[in-house]
Amino acid sequence: MAALAIAARLASWQVPFRQAVGNARQLGFDGVELLATGDFLPRLLSQTGRREIAQIVRSHELKIASVGCVMRHGLDVPERQESRIAYVKEVLSLSKDLGAAVAILPTGPVTPGRESAGNQLTEAVGAIGTHADRIGASLALELGDNSPEEFAAFVGGFDAGAVGVCVDPAALFGRGIEPADAIGHLQEYIRYVYAQDARRSSSSRQSTAVPLGEGDIDWMKFLSALLESGYRGWFGVDEPVERSKASIGFLRRIGVS
Repeated sequence: MAALAIAARLASWQVPFRQAVGNARQLGFDGVELLATGDFLPRLLSQTGRREIAQIVRSHELKIASVGCVMRHGLDVPERQESRIAYVKEVLSLSKDLGAAVAILPTGPVTPGRESAGNQLTEAVGAIGTHADRIGASLALELGDNSPEEFAAFVGGFDAGAVGVCVDPAALFGRGIEPADAIGHLQEYIRYVYAQDARRSSSSRQSTAVPLGEGDIDWMKFLSALLESGYRGWFGVDEPVERSKASIGFLRRIGVS
């Protein structure tokens, strides 16, 4: 996409899909995030069902920004790994059918570089990345507890250009990492951004989640780093309905539009 835009995570609102989409439109969002679980499990959705979902969203002049994967275990767990790989491939195909073409996937600890050859997570992501390349979609991996440097090396080790990163500034901040500095390592791989804030506790080094714009993250610095990296994509907001309008207002004020 050519500009920055803001998407609502509908699952957080816990209301019927049509109502949630209408709420997103009224609040001023540009798009919506879906989670591939419940009624949105790929194996339960026919092509007709997928077209209906896309039409409902389009009828409110919104777009589908991403589809998130929901799994009990990561791809690094050997038990039933093949079924999880198949599920993620199905989510990628669903995201493509819905016009988002981005699937978000949590990841565990990674081993970058040559040491990762043969690693179960590496092989799984490689197979999924090949599928994503083939259908024209992107796989956005959450950093988890990995360092930006290590994660960039891990993602950069795949031939599939479809494998990228989902950046969560609040998670980085909570681990003592300056979010803007992390962009320098991840810039060419960024496929999605979570707009979440955090505040450092005065009594410890730990941080707590707070409403967007009320934390200690330097959002102007973070946004500037993103723009310099060339990122022009979605900011996913995971806030209650009653906080969403304020969150959108904050992002618009700092230049997300």
